[in-house]
Amino acid sequence: MTPIFAVWRVDRHAAYRELRETHRLHCVESPSACTPSVPTSWQINPSETSDDRDTVFSNKLAASSVAKRLHMATGISLLGWAGLATAGPSAEQLAADFAVARPVIIEHGVYRLNFTEREFAKAAKPGGVARRRERLDGADRVVGMMWTEVPRDKLWLAIQDDDNWDGVVSGLSQEILLGSTPQHKVLYQHVVLPWPFSPRQWLIDIVNNQPISAASRDQVWERTWTPSTRRDATIIDPDAVWVEVNDGGWLLIQASGGTLMCYHARTVVGGNVPNNLATQYAYFTLTKMMREIVERAGKIDGHYSEGHELLYRPDGSAIPVF
Repeated sequence: MTPIFAVWRVDRHAAYRELRETHRLHCVESPSACTPSVPTSWQINPSETSDDRDTVFSNKLAASSVAKRLHMATGISLLGWAGLATAGPSAEQLAADFAVARPVIIEHGVYRLNFTEREFAKAAKPGGVARRRERLDGADRVVGMMWTEVPRDKLWLAIQDDDNWDGVVSGLSQEILLGSTPQHKVLYQHVVLPWPFSPRQWLIDIVNNQPISAASRDQVWERTWTPSTRRDATIIDPDAVWVEVNDGGWLLIQASGGTLMCYHARTVVGGNVPNNLATQYAYFTLTKMMREIVERAGKIDGHYSEGHELLYRPDGSAIPVF
């Protein structure tokens, strides 16, 4: 996806309190999956250079800063949410709609998402977001789902239009590489992190899944990002740590007069930042992020108007300006 940016002011004490509290709630909800949110020890990575200061240190608060910045820079906005009170379809209706789309997702989807009855029940609540953490080798994947009455075109615009935000992540720069198209963008990003962490950089392929749109007769849209093998950005930093694992996507399905919006992501920050830290932050902020997308989509017609660069659906058709 085209990353969505928001201004974030570093408040380490507040960040630590937030991380500690969300970890406590997670332990109550899922005791078997409960692990320390902020590690008490840090392992030095021998591959790091002397200039990379990801070393043992006592200020654990900076660790939450890293997770927060990287999570935002790879596609998460953390602005406020006004609230969603509209009653939607039942869990059974959502499950039935998804069941119709499921064969196409299995055959043509980049990620073959599936959900349980309990998760459909959560998504059926007004403003409800179902979320889970999938245990994988290395970093885990976070998955979310919610239903909204907001039209799919507006959600699609809110997801991929990155110039409708109040600001950018502090210390972040980016470059769209040559050869990018509306359906396949190659994006380089570089972010400067708080001391004592080294900068991070990554290259991703952001792709609209045209086959799944065609096979579903335009009922299912998918937009994914995966690490790119290209290394021809003009602003590559030789001293930055590469983020080698950074993939995820959006799945938008026409459902019950609205849109069933699904999201997933998996990131390894690299260096000496534990995989679990970034994953936990992504999991705990997933609800806020998905609601923020809905809020932004509801306001997009005031931004995506005459003079705006046209954005495109997966089938290649342009979304008309409002």
